[in-house]
Formats: sequence, structure tokens, C-alpha cells
Amino acid sequence: MANISVLGKQSSLNLLHKFKRRMLSTQEIQGIFKRNPMQNRYLGHLPKDWFERAKTPSEISSLTQSIFETFSNFVKSTFSYATSSRSSFFKPYHRRKFCKLFNQLTGKKLSIRYFDRGLYSKVFKMKVNDKDYALKVFHKFYIENLAKDVHGNVIEIANEISYNHARNSRKRVRFFFGKIAPNEHTPDGFIVSEFVHKTKKKTSCPQGEPSLFEYRRFDTQDAYYDRNNLNGKIFDFGYILKTFSNKKAEKIAKEMLPLIAKGDVKGVKKLIEQYKGSSGYSEVVENIIQRFQLEEIRPTIVLSPEQMKIKTLLEKSGA
Repeated sequence: MANISVLGKQSSLNLLHKFKRRMLSTQEIQGIFKRNPMQNRYLGHLPKDWFERAKTPSEISSLTQSIFETFSNFVKSTFSYATSSRSSFFKPYHRRKFCKLFNQLTGKKLSIRYFDRGLYSKVFKMKVNDKDYALKVFHKFYIENLAKDVHGNVIEIANEISYNHARNSRKRVRFFFGKIAPNEHTPDGFIVSEFVHKTKKKTSCPQGEPSLFEYRRFDTQDAYYDRNNLNGKIFDFGYILKTFSNKKAEKIAKEMLPLIAKGDVKGVKKLIEQYKGSSGYSEVVENIIQRFQLEEIRPTIVLSPEQMKIKTLLEKSGA
């Protein structure tokens, strides 16, 4: 996956690299765009088979730029409120023009149709020859308390890049390319990713909410709801957060959580003595105590006497 935020040039700002390293907050991303030129907004790469007409590096760069601009212009034509009717944003003229330009550039047949929408975005299903892709484009906001909410169009593409880098293809759809929209007034933000077809095949990927004391690098929140994953693959990345902020905290959590799951009081005591006061310890304890507190609101959770002892030990250890 190459950085193509500035095509044909050495980019001074490798956004792709930033997003791959760790998950950034909305405020951090907006800060990046306040300090840097707005043209650094294309991220990812085009599917390889779209380059059959381009042979040299300059041809590849030129074709990529043209395809990005073609997508960007089409996305602008669909920019609307979430409550808008399909006919108000998906006009036949814009669709035909988009498909025609794509065919001229790549020699491939493109068809596109409206598929679904949510609070933050609309999704179109694209077919390029015999391969399917999902094109997600972002809404204007219409709910009063969300008027300044740029959660979807700012954070989702960054999350998708980071999660793609951290998880294998069984657990997430593949991200190809997109354009980040740094504020709610930017009409050209989009994401192109793998389109997942529902199958009856069983998968080993996690479904539903993870168990209470399972170590997980990411807090997926609503990404595990049925409408946000398919065949075990997450395809909605808006509400994914990194569970622990640094590698030290991750190390402590990896060691401590399995012991809590087994109710190993002695083992947890040893880890408290080993790590108390170190970087990341307080963060891990706070996270685990929050999990214990779920017992009060989720009747399906039953803690053993040993786990209750561990809870008391952690609370006294000075989170």
C-alpha cells in the first residue's frame, strides 16, 4: 500500500503512515489538516487490475490522479442530507457520466447502484467487470446535536487503514483507497473497499460481544452488531478504538486478563507487585475495573468468588 496523498511527488506528509501506526482521534486529524495543505487527502491504492492500460510510472501516476478526480467529482454530486430521497442525490446523469469516464480511463465496464445508508454515510455497490466494490460517501448533517459531528467523515477512513494494518483479511473488509473529508462542509470524502457477499459458510471470526476478560487490542463497540459485520468481517469502522494506549499497557493486560478469567488470585497478586506504579499499569486496572462493573448491568455475567477477590485487590492497588 503506497502513500499517494500527493501523486507523482515525494510527499512531505505521509498520512497513510500516520494512520497505520496508531488510531488517531478526530481532534488530532483535524489538527493535521489545519497545519498542512489540503491536497494531502487521497489515501490508499487502486486495485491492481485497474492499471492494465498504464505501463510506465508516469502513466500510472497520471491514471491514478484521473481516477481519483473522477471519483471525487461523482461523490460531490451525491453530497446530501441523510434524510434525502435517493432520487435527489443519485441522478442518472451523474451516474452515466461517472461510468463513462471510468471506462474511458481503464477500459473496464463500471456499473453502480445505491445499496444502503446510515447516520453518517451512503453506500453504493460498484461492479467493475466481474468484481464488486463498496463506495461509501458521507452525508451532510441534519440532527441538531450532531450539527458539528464529523465523526464519520473524519475518523472512519483513518480507523479503516489502521484496522486493515492490524488485522488479517478474515476479520475485516479490505480497504483500497479514499479521500478524507476533514470537516462537515467538505463534500468529497469517500472510501472504496471490498464488498462482502453474505454466505452460509461458518467462520472462526468473532461474532457478538467479546467475553468479559478476553484480551482485545481494539474496542469495536458497535462494529460487532449484525448490521456492521458480515461473515465475521467488520465493514463499519467508525466506532473502533484502541483499547490500550501503549505497548507496556498491552503487555500487562495480556498477562493479567487470562489470570482473571481463571480466577487465579495468587497470579494476579504477583502481577500487581510486579507492575504497580509502572507506565501503563493504572490504565490497565481502570479498564479491567470497568469490565467488572458491567456485572451490575448485564445479568448474564456471573463472577466467581475468586474473581470478586481479584476485583477488590485491583481497586485497592491504586488505579
